[in-house]
Amino acid sequence: MPRSRLLPLFFAFAFLASGAFYLGLQRDPYLRGSDAYYYALQADHWASTGEVKIPDSGFIHRVNGLVIRAGLSPETALRLWIAVSLLAMGCAVALLIGNLPEFHPWASSLVYFWILLSPTLAFTAVEFPKMFSAWLALPLWLVPLAVRKRAWPLAILLSFATVLLHRMAMPWAILFSIAVFLTRGKIQIRRFWLWPAMGVLMIAGAYAIFFQDRLHWLDVSRFSWEKLQPGVYTLLARERLPRALKFELIAAFGIFLACGMAFWRNALAPRRILLLPAALILPGLVPLGSAEIFGIGERYALSLVPIFLLGSLFLLGQTRRRAVSAPAIARVLALAAASGVVLLVSLRWRLEGSHPLAIDPPFARYEKAVDALRGREIPMLIAHKGFVFFYKHQLKREAFPYEPEAHWNRERIWRVVDGLSAEELNYFSGERCGWTSGMMAALPETDYFLIREDCWQALRGKITAEDDADLYERAWATAINPSQPRPKFLYAKHRNDAQDEFPAIAP
Repeated sequence: MPRSRLLPLFFAFAFLASGAFYLGLQRDPYLRGSDAYYYALQADHWASTGEVKIPDSGFIHRVNGLVIRAGLSPETALRLWIAVSLLAMGCAVALLIGNLPEFHPWASSLVYFWILLSPTLAFTAVEFPKMFSAWLALPLWLVPLAVRKRAWPLAILLSFATVLLHRMAMPWAILFSIAVFLTRGKIQIRRFWLWPAMGVLMIAGAYAIFFQDRLHWLDVSRFSWEKLQPGVYTLLARERLPRALKFELIAAFGIFLACGMAFWRNALAPRRILLLPAALILPGLVPLGSAEIFGIGERYALSLVPIFLLGSLFLLGQTRRRAVSAPAIARVLALAAASGVVLLVSLRWRLEGSHPLAIDPPFARYEKAVDALRGREIPMLIAHKGFVFFYKHQLKREAFPYEPEAHWNRERIWRVVDGLSAEELNYFSGERCGWTSGMMAALPETDYFLIREDCWQALRGKITAEDDADLYERAWATAINPSQPRPKFLYAKHRNDAQDEFPAIAP
């Protein structure tokens, strides 16, 4: 089938897949994603006040806030954003296919449908909506390089612009710009070093102009230097990651390798354009450490799936082919089958296969705890991150997922304690903070306990690793009972906060 006829069908398939995915999300009783209620909280607060609740420059909160102002709920706004993001990705890939020098109908269609139904793309759009916005631009970087040989400055400009969407794009933009200079620029050997130097300087200049107040993003406190290993290894070793994502990463690499070999044998362009996808692949292979769950290295490794698939399409578009025309009946049957597969997979298996409910926080349990806290006066609540965002979104109250700041009044702070038994709490609580003191209580229908922060710190201080290593782990060293201070790189975001009872920075 000619490309001019197939491309409108690609756009239609993108609408079909994203619409079916949206319907699947709407059937859920709660939002999916560990930070889902953070996004709902931010957008809802912006819709009401014109400002986000927690300092965050992400444009997603403003866009979803406008949708909420139009009359939709915060949950519907976020689900719509996810579906539209997947739609935009599908349309951007179709635009890339439409501008490639050579068109391979069957191979390109196969890779395109793979992208539409990709569990990795669906997982990322749900779990990391803001980060996914940087992925949307990747197909557009390659379009100018496919359209005209002299359009490469536009490709570099697009890479700069993507940094405004998400800081994840910074290493990609640097490496991609260098690769573009090497493959498209007129390089003189004696001045070879000037091109990468110019690329780095241009990106550094753009970064300084647009992000001069956000240089705290470069804070090395986000990295851990103890377990330096490639993000790919960390990602594949993660136990709770859905198996579909691990399988897809390996399969996408196989497709990219096959397309690369085909390009090498029948290249229409200089073989050095292999540097373009290679530049984007590199961050996922560099040994990186992170103190976060699902850290920086893993996120770049996750992005290897769309990079492998986009790289495959780009290399196919630079590869000679033999014109083979399939019979009309075969084309009709193939399109009908593709429609059925897209609809069936999107409706029944894509959502649960890419982001199963089992990996979500226990929101039903959170809801029971929030109902139990609804009638209590709690100026500040300490709890683990998932509960904090759900609580703040539901009750519009203050909560914090780290150890309280040193300058906060502990008598005005309460904490939700998880993972400890009533007997253990009673043993260490003492007379002042016992069950009859009013400073400690069990939350009905849950296994959570509510304790005033000064009592919790006195109780926790009596627990030592020498006496009971398991209890010490539960009280001191797990994310469910926060004991770590706020990360240093976050303080810069609160420099201009209005002073209230619980400021991030001491007055």
